[in-house]
Amino acid sequence: MSFDTNQALEQGRGLHQAGRLQEAEHCYRQILAVDPNHADGLHLLGVIAHQTGHNEAAVDLIGQAIARNSRVADFHCNLGSALHALGRVREAEAHYRRAIKLNPNHVESYNNFGNALKQRGKLDEAQRQFRHALGRRPGSAEAHCNLGNALLGLGRLEEAVSHLRQAIGLRPAMAQAHYNLGQALGAQGKLAEMLACFRQAVTLAPNWSEAQRKLGGVLRELNQLAEAELCFRQAHQANMQASEGLLEWAEILDLLGRKDEAVQVRQHLCKLAPQSAKNWFELGLALQRALRHADARDAYLRAEEIDPGYPYLRNNLAAACLDLGEPGQALAILETLIGEPRCDALSLINMSIACRLTFQLTRSIEVLKQAIALDPKNPLAYSSYGLSLKELQRWGEATAMFEQALAADPSFVGARWNLAMMQLLCGNYAQGWISHEARWDGSPELRGKPRELGGPAWEGEPLAGKTLFVWGEQGFGDALQFARYVPLIAERVKREGGHMLYCCFGRLLPLFRRSFEGCFEVIVPDTFRPLPAFDYHCPLLSLPLRFGTTIETLPAQTPYLVLDENKVETWRQRLAGERRLKVALVWTGNRTHQRNPFRSVSLDAYATAFKDLGDVAFYSLQFDAAQDIARAQANGFSIVDHTPEMTDYDDSAAFARNMDLIITICTSTAHLAGAIAAPTWLLLDVNPHWVWLTDRSDSPWYPTLTLYRQSNYREWEPVMARVKGDLAALAHRRNVDGRSSNLDR
Repeated sequence: MSFDTNQALEQGRGLHQAGRLQEAEHCYRQILAVDPNHADGLHLLGVIAHQTGHNEAAVDLIGQAIARNSRVADFHCNLGSALHALGRVREAEAHYRRAIKLNPNHVESYNNFGNALKQRGKLDEAQRQFRHALGRRPGSAEAHCNLGNALLGLGRLEEAVSHLRQAIGLRPAMAQAHYNLGQALGAQGKLAEMLACFRQAVTLAPNWSEAQRKLGGVLRELNQLAEAELCFRQAHQANMQASEGLLEWAEILDLLGRKDEAVQVRQHLCKLAPQSAKNWFELGLALQRALRHADARDAYLRAEEIDPGYPYLRNNLAAACLDLGEPGQALAILETLIGEPRCDALSLINMSIACRLTFQLTRSIEVLKQAIALDPKNPLAYSSYGLSLKELQRWGEATAMFEQALAADPSFVGARWNLAMMQLLCGNYAQGWISHEARWDGSPELRGKPRELGGPAWEGEPLAGKTLFVWGEQGFGDALQFARYVPLIAERVKREGGHMLYCCFGRLLPLFRRSFEGCFEVIVPDTFRPLPAFDYHCPLLSLPLRFGTTIETLPAQTPYLVLDENKVETWRQRLAGERRLKVALVWTGNRTHQRNPFRSVSLDAYATAFKDLGDVAFYSLQFDAAQDIARAQANGFSIVDHTPEMTDYDDSAAFARNMDLIITICTSTAHLAGAIAAPTWLLLDVNPHWVWLTDRSDSPWYPTLTLYRQSNYREWEPVMARVKGDLAALAHRRNVDGRSSNLDR
């Protein structure tokens, strides 16, 4: 039985029209195996190649078909389509013309020719081709859609809408027509109808990325962010190798507060387009806002490799270095901008911060004056100026600068926070506690940390039958200082007929549970999840505002912490053999704290000052300082370290109770010592934490503390000399009097 090519061709065409492309291809290949010069077989196999995205093969196959029969319009039209898909538009147009010449009624060629002309911006010529198509086939939905699209580009909106509606009437499931109609209606300002059209387009073609992105963009403008995000997500899922729309998707995720997802989208964009400085810059900015400063710096460095002159790049790179505690590196980067047009006010402000953090106060102020001259209404410049003035103890001028920053931008929480610190430092508690509520967004230590607990904050509402959840915040020092308010709020809650729950840091839990027994029904560590049920919550440091605390009315009675007397006695027995004055030392705070370089002394400074005081036994209350201690001991300073035996503040407090004196810088140990009424000497830099006020040697918060203040910026030597003299005198009096210490216990 012989092979019938005509029958095979008809069978292949039937399968082809049914969308069964693999089976159709098999038929065409059978035909060509019998007759390699079969023009229809070559042509239709080329059409399948075009339909499956193999356009180079399509051009070759259909070209062979034309070589065997050049007078078939379909051949030229389909070859034009394949060339068009390859971007070879002029060649495509030549074949569309040839097809039309061969068959003046070939509607598909008019449509395709019009689309090629439209792509090249020849809209008027394009619309004429689409009209030719409609003249030959008035019921062509595709021609109406294409003509409407061309008229839209020509600004002939009424005509465009008319033809697009006709296209939809002829073919309601034509997604392209709904999409184009949406664009035309949007150009007429008919937003609701535009939105409906875009919704219909993506309903009909859910994997059409362009339409999903367009709908998402409109929804974003309407502030329907959740639905907009879903559109961009679906667009990405439809084509995960497309970079279009990713940046806008990331911006929407940012607006929704989904920062981590936004970063992931930007990272994917950088993978797809790694040679784009803009993409790396935007990723760096997102990472910086997510407080991932090291990753941000790396992203900025990638951007710098691609385009060193990218706008704001060096400024942002320097800002990342500042956030990483590398002010010297930041300053070096910013100095490369001096004299360039890109050295704007923001760059100068960052330069002033770098100067301040590298202890160049005079230069910091000079640079800030330049920034203000460039941008007299920049609130950040005034706020930064105030911080530099604070270091010079020019309190009134600093306050004025913070107020000027807020006058320029009343919503600037950073300036509000700086003003709060200034007000509290100067003893203006009435205003200071109000401004202090800006800490959640204004304080560098709290910025970005969650404060919403799933319930309303307590602002003084009646508590009868209600449960109040009081929780610790910020650092250990703050928790220790403001724990004095726990009995006060507990008394109010009970008086009003409510219930109180308390949450504190885990390392404080044993000490606080014992000290405030009876104040609360439940105390939990900060890691406890899920949180207990409550009606209101109150952060610990908001209690002074709720109680209207002033310097005269603050709860100053100490001690307010109750120690484990068994632990105290254990340490007393272990230290009983030491008859000299027992003095514990602390010389640094948290090394990542922004003010630690200013407030810390070194163990070497203590050793230099105290090495000749033979009547004093020194102990370390500095945790994780084995290296410092080993170096000091190797240099001849005798200091004993028991901190490896201490696991929490309960242990530290029991040890501190057995000291005759504690000498510390501003860190949590100072608050612990004050809270247990231990004799303590506190060393303060010229710009101290607000708690310690100004121009006084005592503290209303802690009666057993004596304050030793720097007189001049960065000068610890005079402070150490005073401390050494007073310590020598104290040790001498102890020997003369035969007492363990002359300080009240």
